[in-house]
Amino acid sequence: MNTKTVTEKTERKKLKRTARKKAAPKAKRASGVARGSVKKKVKSSTRVDSDDDDDGLDSNGKSGTMAGSDGNKDKIKSEVVRTTGFHKPMLLSPSLSSVVGETTLSRPQTVKRIWEYIRTHGLQDEKDKRQICCDDALRAVFKQDRVHMFTMNKLLGQNMYSPDE
Repeated sequence: MNTKTVTEKTERKKLKRTARKKAAPKAKRASGVARGSVKKKVKSSTRVDSDDDDDGLDSNGKSGTMAGSDGNKDKIKSEVVRTTGFHKPMLLSPSLSSVVGETTLSRPQTVKRIWEYIRTHGLQDEKDKRQICCDDALRAVFKQDRVHMFTMNKLLGQNMYSPDE
């Protein structure tokens, strides 16, 4: 191959590149948004009603209805009552029921109540929040002075009985 033709080709390429750089920037699309940029979403008037002070949340902070929606969609979903598997109501031992304040609860409800008790009484270790320092009531349940948070769930199973038993 001739060296002259090779250098001519490279020079032509360079000229094309500089011409592209000097050319005017690409025009915007018809919608006024340049290619590759994200268009902001705008809330529709059916979702937001400026006259209504209700923010669409129920007392638990969950969205139940949308403001300004028609009457068919105004029904708020009721909570699902689960009574099988993990959510099956269990009988609690006397020591556990004294801590929780109930005689029958499901496992998730029991764990939730135990954590409420631990937080209100400040029983978590300050250095390692995973460790729970047991007071007299929890010591009767777990039969230990300190319990790891995951071991706590295992030990709770020993204090919960099926209603059939």
